[in-house]
Amino acid sequence: MGESSKEKKSKKQKRHHDSDKKKAGKRPSAADEPMSAADDAGDDEPGPSGRKWTLSLAVPGTLLDQPLSPEVAVCVAGQIARAAAAFQVDELVVYDDSPVATATQPAATITPGTALLARVLQFLDTPLHLRPNMYGDPQQLPPELRLAAALPAADPPHHARPSGTWMPYREGVVLKSEQGSGSYVDVGLDRMVWLEQELPQSTRVTVHLGDLEPETRFMAAYSETMIVGKVVPPSQPRETLGLYWGYTVRIALGLPRVFRDAAVSRSGKYDLTIGSSPAGAPTDPGSLVLPSFKHTLVVFGGGGGGGGSGAGGGVKAAGAGGTKVQAVQQDLEQLVSRVPDWEHKLPSDVFNLYLNTTPHLGTRHLRTEDAVPIALSYLITPILKYGKQ
Repeated sequence: MGESSKEKKSKKQKRHHDSDKKKAGKRPSAADEPMSAADDAGDDEPGPSGRKWTLSLAVPGTLLDQPLSPEVAVCVAGQIARAAAAFQVDELVVYDDSPVATATQPAATITPGTALLARVLQFLDTPLHLRPNMYGDPQQLPPELRLAAALPAADPPHHARPSGTWMPYREGVVLKSEQGSGSYVDVGLDRMVWLEQELPQSTRVTVHLGDLEPETRFMAAYSETMIVGKVVPPSQPRETLGLYWGYTVRIALGLPRVFRDAAVSRSGKYDLTIGSSPAGAPTDPGSLVLPSFKHTLVVFGGGGGGGGSGAGGGVKAAGAGGTKVQAVQQDLEQLVSRVPDWEHKLPSDVFNLYLNTTPHLGTRHLRTEDAVPIALSYLITPILKYGKQ
């Protein structure tokens, strides 16, 4: 007896479903060469897709110089860190925009807010399994880091869990190094990783463990089987597989130093700089055309070193009991005008693009930590479109 149309439809859907499952089960290999468009046309399973371009973000450290409380300061840093992770920011530049740092000869020290913001941002990027070995007993952490540890986790790929899906790369910390015997690294798995190189104890490293499964070796001295790993640049997971691998933190003494010493570029420079301010050019993100770039930098104002935010200034706010007053924030217009070498320059002269990335506000003022995720949401589509591969 022939099959009914309903039975035929059911079998067709099952075949389609099984085909999808087979495709989803194949793990791409980092050793595979990316396919050209012609090669891809005849294959339903594309190779890995890496990301060569980078996104950097600069925020003023003096944003935290006069916080209403330590809890507020850490929450501000946490908001910036989570936005950076969500939008795959590769470098966070914390610049000291205080009057001393903007002088012709930069200061030898940084403001307390700059140091605090950089310290908390770096801590939040550190995977949970590395923190005890890098920062010590969680109960003995400084107050600001204990507060940061209690913040909601962003959970980027390099914060891999021990029982999670196999990852070709992991972050680790060197626990021990012996002359002639290599280094022993904790990567958060149930066994140690052995490296041929002899690295200093407590060094944080990015380790390649194998694309599909790890190579192991029995270490007689420890009567233990260990994973054989290889140290790679932190950029490799991003460049080969397109995995977001966290951000580096850099401190800049004064706004001019923000544009130099880029940690993500071999030349130390950015080929596209964007200033974010309500005074910038209004542009719809759907029609925004960017120059093709390899390393882009988005800069926000809003520090309190003389006084808004990259989204339009700020106001004084009384703390509990009226005992504390939060510094008025400065916009990029004010910060640029205070740099001696830029006396007669406008932000449009300093940045390749000077944009209003926080349009249609329902408030009179917007703090920097609120402007960051809004601006990144505004810019992410054109950045994805014009980044050089």
